[in-house]
Order: sequence, then C-alpha cells, then structure tokens
Amino acid sequence: MHDKSLSQLLLVLDGLPSITVETISQTATHETEAVSVEIALKIEDASMLLKVFRCQHLSAEQVHQMLGHCDADGTEKTTAQPFFLARTIPLPTRRLLEGLRIGYYSSKGEFFLPDPQGHAYMLKPAPHVHRDSMRLFAGQRRALLHTLLCYHVGEYFHAKDVAHQADVSGATASETLHELERLQLAESYGRGPTMTWRLRAPARLLDLWSSLIRLPPFEVHAYALPTLDYATRLRDVASVFDKHQVRYVVCHEAAARAYLGSCEKVPEIRVRVAPDINVYKALAELSAASTKNAQPNLLVVEAESDGVLQHRKEVNGIWVTSPVQTYLDLTRGGARYTALTEALRREHIGC
Repeated sequence: MHDKSLSQLLLVLDGLPSITVETISQTATHETEAVSVEIALKIEDASMLLKVFRCQHLSAEQVHQMLGHCDADGTEKTTAQPFFLARTIPLPTRRLLEGLRIGYYSSKGEFFLPDPQGHAYMLKPAPHVHRDSMRLFAGQRRALLHTLLCYHVGEYFHAKDVAHQADVSGATASETLHELERLQLAESYGRGPTMTWRLRAPARLLDLWSSLIRLPPFEVHAYALPTLDYATRLRDVASVFDKHQVRYVVCHEAAARAYLGSCEKVPEIRVRVAPDINVYKALAELSAASTKNAQPNLLVVEAESDGVLQHRKEVNGIWVTSPVQTYLDLTRGGARYTALTEALRREHIGC
C-alpha cells in the first residue's frame, strides 16, 4: 500500500501548477517509525519540506499522537511541514487536518496541501461513473454538452435545435440526451417530434466534467513580450493572430478576468490556437518581438481539440474561451483560483 500510495502522491504533486518535487529521501526503515519519507518541494519562489507520516487508517487520535512526536523531535514548522499518507482518512479527520492546515493524501485520491503563501491545493476523487458514460466528454458528445451548458441551463429545448447549434448529428444528440437521462442529469417531456428536454442537474454535470477532464501533453511556445502594460500586451497578441487570420482564444485566468471585468493584471497570458499554416507566421512574429533572457509572459499552445474553441466569445475585441471552457481550465489550477471559478460560474454559467 505504501509504495503505491507514495507513487500516486508524487504523480499528484508533479501534476500541480507551480510545484516542483526536488528531492525524496527515506528517513526510516520500518513503517512503525513516525516519519519515513521527506519530500522537498519548490512552490513558486518558496521551499517546503514535507515530513510524511504513513499509516493504514488515519484517525484524529493518531494525528495528535504523530504531531506530538513531531514536536518532541523539535521539528521547526516554519521550514518543515507534517503530511499524512494513509489508505483511508475519514471525513472528520480530513476536516481536522484542513483546520490545522496540514496536508494529507489517501489511496482514494483525497488530497490537501497548504502552500507557504496561504493558499491550498485540494483534489477530490472523481465520482464513480460507468465506463460507457465517459464517452459523454469526448468528440461530438462533448460538443453537445458544451452547447447545453453554455446556452440551455434552466431552459427547455428540442434535440434537433441543440444538435444544429452544436453542429452534431441528430443521432448523436438523441443518444447523448438519453444517456444523460439514464444518469439522471436530464429529463424529457412528451413524445415524438414535440418532445422537449431540460437539464435536470446542470451543476452536477459540470462538476462531473471538471472532475474527469485531463489534459494531453502539448508543446508550449513561451514568449517574453516587452510591453509592460497588460491591456496593451493583450491587444498586441490578439492583433498578431488576427493579422495572420489564426483562430485563437485567450484562455485560463486572463479569460476569466475578461468576463468578470477584473482590473487585476495577469502575469502570464495563455492562448490556444487552431492548427493552421498561418500559426507559424504568427509565432515567428511573436518570437521576433520577444525579449531574450526575460521572464515569459505569454504561453501559446495548439488547441488539444476543436472543442476548446467552441462557443468562443469576443470580449473588448479579444476572443476568449467560453465561460464553461474557462471554468474547466481553472478547476485544474487548484485552490488558488477558487474565488475566480466561483464568480465565473455564478455570473456567467448559472449553475
């Protein structure tokens, strides 16, 4: 259990933004000893040493006992942080650890890690979903769900109309809606040509999608544009892609702040582009404008599918990902975007 759980924990840490696992050291040879592994992390500009306590089933009493052992050893909590790795961690114990701002990971995938800046990373295991239902979030079915969450939250609709809007076949629309109905995520009214549909649980559908989504590997083009003003830099980037007729979307934090009208600057603009021969011309122009040996402030990646460009919106002359796609992007960024995702969901998604 321990070796597998430790490997899973390291995979989770490697997948988190702004976190680098620097060293892993074994500090004990027997599982009965309190601390058996130390993991040195780099979180942005800060360092953190995790002293990992491992056990089968973690209780609140064990938490206090192990923390007492840690205090007795004279651990300096300013440089080292206790962390609990267990097969099972009951909900009350997880709440205790979160209140104490102490990290944990269970074999079920429950994860919590506070960082030195006062934020926290938190992951929850994906809900149990039948394998066949995973097809909901791929291909043409994904396009239909994207359309429903963008335009039909709380509304009644006809399958034919939404199929046309999502640019999918009528058969795909019918199959997807009946699968949603089987999962109690949608409900139908009437029969035949007059049948209408409604999302029964749009919030649960969005939560399910955000918990299951995974990003494939992709090539990142990083640039350091010299323009200091954020709004000007954003317009300059959009102008380059428009000039070369590249279909693009500003995404992630910059897109969310554009929707919310936030004046806060985003240090790193992220852009997805549709694969096209003209992309290389635009990238060459950006590369020519980039300042060498400076901190990158623009990341450009090829869109992993056409679905992420679906229902893009123009905000103040800039094309940005749809509110739904922006939300899905930010939910992979950890707790640091919690307030931003909640505001975006409340004001622009409505579920």
